[in-house]
Amino acid sequence: MEKKVFPFECKVDMDKNTFEGYFSIKGNIDAGNDRVMGGAFTKTFQENRKRIKGLYMHDIKKPFSKPIEIYEDSKGAYVKGSISLCSWGQDLKILMSDGIVDEMSFGYDTIKYDNSKENGEIIRNLRELKVWEYSPVTWGMNSDTNITNVKELDRFNNLIDELKLGRSISNRNKNSIQEAINALMALLEENEPLDPDDIPEMESDGNTQEPEKSQKINIDSIIFQSILSEAKKYI
Repeated sequence: MEKKVFPFECKVDMDKNTFEGYFSIKGNIDAGNDRVMGGAFTKTFQENRKRIKGLYMHDIKKPFSKPIEIYEDSKGAYVKGSISLCSWGQDLKILMSDGIVDEMSFGYDTIKYDNSKENGEIIRNLRELKVWEYSPVTWGMNSDTNITNVKELDRFNNLIDELKLGRSISNRNKNSIQEAINALMALLEENEPLDPDDIPEMESDGNTQEPEKSQKINIDSIIFQSILSEAKKYI
């Protein structure tokens, strides 16, 4: 699941415990060279509406909202959502009302897209998305949400797939790969080293054995190491 962040034009009704605003703007090209096209949300809002939830800072253990209204219009994707009376829902309501939390991220799967070349850049035009959640966030670049990291790793994996199919390694691609390697190295430095003994064992019934509380399993490190190893093949 990918995530995308937009500045959030938010209106909060403190008494009714609701908020509303646009969490995606149609047609603008973001920092990752993605552009959400008109109609990208139409199908998901029709077919997946009941499963879309609002999460507190992307935490699936802290749902705080469900959409009262959610639709796509000429401007972009709009939601009017409830705000739960749970503690984190009320905390978030105050933070949004105070303008402290003023960006919105949403999690989605890309169903249909195509690429176009504009001003020497490859633009990914997102034609159809399946939305799972919307999350008010403090910063779009916050390392805690890994929004940029998730997006860039997904785009890097797409590049590696194309290289495996025989795409030429241009100077730009080499630069992209090197930037990805640098980012992965930085991420690995931020994470604790992964101890092989910390990896949970698989029991005979197929269930994963829970590790000791003192052990820390960093699955991100496994993923980053794997991608890093693949990236170095092309430099």
